[in-house]
Amino acid sequence: AVEERGLVINGLHALLFARKDLQLLDLGEGGLRVREYLKRTIDVCADLGGRLLVLGGPRSRRRGDLPLEEAKRRGAEVLYEVGEYAAAHGCFIALEALPEPGCDFIVNLHECAEMVQQVNSAGVCLHFDTGAADISETETSTANLLTFMCQAKHFHVNDFDVAPPGSKTPQNHLRWAQL
Repeated sequence: AVEERGLVINGLHALLFARKDLQLLDLGEGGLRVREYLKRTIDVCADLGGRLLVLGGPRSRRRGDLPLEEAKRRGAEVLYEVGEYAAAHGCFIALEALPEPGCDFIVNLHECAEMVQQVNSAGVCLHFDTGAADISETETSTANLLTFMCQAKHFHVNDFDVAPPGSKTPQNHLRWAQL
C-alpha cells in the first residue's frame, strides 16, 4: 500500500516509546525481552524496506539508582548485540540523546557519542535531534556541535516534543539552520 502511493519507508522511530514494560538496562528475563523486541523490530523495518531505527523512548532508558558505570556497561552490551543484528540485516540503530528530566541515561550528545564509540558496532550510530539539543546542548560550543553533526548518521530538525521547527524556539531553529 505504501509503494502503491509512491512512498518509501526509510525507517522506524520511537521503538520503545509505548513499551513501558521494556527497559534497556534490565538484566535477566527483562533484558532478554528488550533485546528480542528490538531484533523483531529490526526484522519489520528491513521487511518494509527501511534501514533506520531511532532509539528514543526516555522512559525505557531509566537508570534510577543504578551506578552510571554499570549502566554504561549494560547499555553498551545490549546496543552491541542489537547493533550487530541490525547491521547483519542492512539496518542501523540511531541512538538519540534525550534530555532530563524525562531521561537519566544518555541525556546529551556528548554521552550519546561516547556510547556509540563504546559500542563500536557498524549497526549503531549517532542521531542528532535539534529539539532535544535545544534543551541539552545550551552550553555546547559551536565546534563541538559541528563535530556531532559530522558524526551523526541521521537528523531530526524540529523543536522539542516533535513540534514544527521554529514554532517554540525560532532563535534556536536559526542556530541549527546556520550550523
